[in-house]
Order: sequence, then C-alpha cells, then structure tokens
Amino acid sequence: MDVILNFPHLTPEQQQAVLDGPAMVPPNGTTPNLENPPNQNHTAAAYIGMIWAFFAQLHYGGYFVHQWDISFRNFQTAVYIAVTLPFIYSICMVFAKSAILCEWMHIFVPTGTRNLFFWLCTTMMTLNILLYSSGAIAEGLGCIPLDKTWKPWRPGKCIDKKVLDVTTAYFNLALDLLILLLPQRVIWRLQMTRSKKIGVSVIFSVGILTIVCAAGRVWSNTVLPYVDQNGDTNYGFAALYLWGFAETTCVLVVFSVTALPKAFSDSWIGSRILKSFRGSSYKGFGSSESSDGSKPQEPNRDTDQHSQTGLTMLDPSKEKGEIGYSLSSGQERGGICRHTKIETKQDTGNSLLML
Repeated sequence: MDVILNFPHLTPEQQQAVLDGPAMVPPNGTTPNLENPPNQNHTAAAYIGMIWAFFAQLHYGGYFVHQWDISFRNFQTAVYIAVTLPFIYSICMVFAKSAILCEWMHIFVPTGTRNLFFWLCTTMMTLNILLYSSGAIAEGLGCIPLDKTWKPWRPGKCIDKKVLDVTTAYFNLALDLLILLLPQRVIWRLQMTRSKKIGVSVIFSVGILTIVCAAGRVWSNTVLPYVDQNGDTNYGFAALYLWGFAETTCVLVVFSVTALPKAFSDSWIGSRILKSFRGSSYKGFGSSESSDGSKPQEPNRDTDQHSQTGLTMLDPSKEKGEIGYSLSSGQERGGICRHTKIETKQDTGNSLLML
C-alpha cells in the first residue's frame, strides 16, 4: 500500500514494475498467476450470452410489444433469438448450479467424508447436468431442419415445443427447490445458538428469490402462445425473458452469498454496523438491572450452581506465564484469552481461584 500511495514519486521504471505486477500482495506461500489465473470465466461467458439475447430482443422485437406492431422480418429475428436462448440458458445453469452444489459440499462436508449430504449433492449435480444437457439436445431437435422454427414454409417437421419447455421449466423449479432445502437440515443440526442458526439459515435462503423466478418462468411458459398456435408470441416473449434473466442472476447471487458476510464485515460500513450490534449486546449484558429485577452478574464472572463455588478471575496484570485465563488486550469486557496451563487453589471460603 505504501508503494501505491507513493506511486507519483516513483521513477518511470518503478512505476512500470508496479503496473505490471500483482494488484495485491499475495498470501504467504501463494505465487501470483498473472497469465492464466484460476477463474470462472465460462459461467460469465454463458451469462454474457443471455445479456446478448436480452438486448437483441430489445432491438428487434421489443418488450411487451404486440406482434402486429413489428415487421415480419424483425419477428423472424426475434424467433431466432428465442430458439438460441435455451442453449445459452442451459450452459449457464449447468455450470452455475453445479458450482453451487460444489460450494455446499466444500462448506458442509469435511474433506475425505462421503456422507449423505455428499451423495445428495452429487446426485443433484448429476441430475442438473443431465436435465439441461438433454433439454438443449431436445431444443436442437425441436424442428428438423432447425430453421423451420422461424421459416415455417420450409419442408420438415417439428415437435410440440411448448410441452418440452413447460416440462423443463417444472423440472428446473423442482431442482431449485431441492438446492434451497438441502443445506437447511445440516444448518439446524449445528451446535450453535438458535439466533445464529437463524442467521445462517437466512443467508442460505437467498435461493427463495430463485424459486420465485423459476415459478414465474413456469407460468410464462404455460401461458405463452407459441408460433404454431397463431398467438401474440412476441408479446409473450417479454415475461419469459425477464423471468429467465432474473432467475439466472439469482442463481449467481446464491453462489456468491456465502462470501457476503465476510465482505460485509471487512467493509468500513459493515464493520461499523457490527460494532454497534456488539456494543448494544455488551450494554445489555452489563446493565445495572436485569429484566426480572434481580441483581445482574458481574462481567467475566460465572458461578457453579451445583457446588456454589465461586469462579473468580485474578488480577489481569499478572504475567501470562502464571495464569490460565486473562483478559485480552483492549477487551476488558469483550473476550478472554485462554492459555493451556491451568492451576487451582482453594481458600477458606471454598472458592476456586482460577490461575
């Protein structure tokens, strides 16, 4: 950071070295890879394809524009985009949802363990790949030749594409629901307080937004009048596109959500908010009167209710080598530094002195 702050005062050679070097000092034992770093560019590339389809529809067919208000030439292009979109969508979902399940296993399954959660994730990952791969193949074979979809005068044959799309949408909704519920059982069996369980559960429940979008896509596929049904297809494209784009975005958010608490706590605003919560909790702990009117306990002091033996901490100014528990620096109320050596002494009042 000092080098960056002094960047204007560096020589041209030093500035060039800084510009060509890593943007951050890597952790110990890590070698920067500026040429081909590990990445998830394939997921981003698939998402960029969906963005292209979004803007292409905006240009040629428009959103919530009736089919009689656009030219047949532009409608042909809009249908072509609609045929291309499922392939891009399938590629994006194969990688994104597989990445989510891999992340779930990384978080909840210890290294080398093959428990029920691991096999459920593996099974769902396999189903995810098979679902979207088979869906993409079926879309490609929906019309033979494929361009008969937007050139209906061409000789050939087509399957009932609406049945295919609605069925795929329902399977997609079921898969999203399973991914949402999968970590909840593990979270509620963790050894932590109920409030912390609720907090972790909420973080992993962001997928509810994905469920809503997937349900919206099921609805839009169901009510969409397809080209062979002589309905207002271009107008129906709008809802289908918007629900699909929103679902894809939410899936990527679900993949990233586990990093949000860390990013939030490391930010200036987030750290201030967390400190305010901690301060309020300490005030509640050390308040002069408890909720039931009884005398409050002193900070960092506890009592064994069975033996009525008081647990008292010695003067924190003693050397660390002599004590087993001491107040950590700058945390008179906030925390206790635990040492491995523990000695006990008993006085005449039957109180244990923690040394």
